[in-house]
Amino acid sequence: MDRHPLLELCRRLAPGLLLAQAFGRFGNWFNHELYGLPTNLPWGLEIESDNAAFPPGLAEGTLFHPTFLYEVIWNGLGVLFILWIGRRLQLQWGKVFAVYLIWYSAGRILWESIRIDPSEIILGLRSNVWAAILGVVVGIAILIIQTRRHTAREATPYAPGRARKDVDADVQSQNNLDEFVDVSEPPVEVTAGAPATSAAPADESGSR
Repeated sequence: MDRHPLLELCRRLAPGLLLAQAFGRFGNWFNHELYGLPTNLPWGLEIESDNAAFPPGLAEGTLFHPTFLYEVIWNGLGVLFILWIGRRLQLQWGKVFAVYLIWYSAGRILWESIRIDPSEIILGLRSNVWAAILGVVVGIAILIIQTRRHTAREATPYAPGRARKDVDADVQSQNNLDEFVDVSEPPVEVTAGAPATSAAPADESGSR
């Protein structure tokens, strides 16, 4: 069976997409936003008390969980894991993208659970947590469905046995320079000071 172009695109995008999301979280650090609950950990993030997002009622100098830093580390590890598992298990048929969905969404479940920025609450959970749970479910579903539907490997020109058979064959070219004949008219030499002439036909009045 031929390789599906959309699945191939998703497979190639997965590691780069996760890496781009990791870099994007540095913007949250510069803006001091999307942080987590207060913490006493040494890597806690200090937010200025005059920041519009600073929770009311907390003392100045309170440290918060840098959830965006956690996500940067998580996504960075995810890139390495996806590249490793993809090669280790030879994942195809969109399974690499499924692993991306599971990894990224699992991390989001954790980070969203400790964030304190306003969010809609549905059945006791933040709406972003529900979205992350859905991502995990979709990723698992893709793994199960694609594993059952496609038991063979994707067809690819890079698989063993599918290489060109005539790679070392001699190529016979029709462009032999020894047999090349220039049929163009040779250029006319112009003598300095000679009057200009024209081969253009003259009309009935004698003008050209």
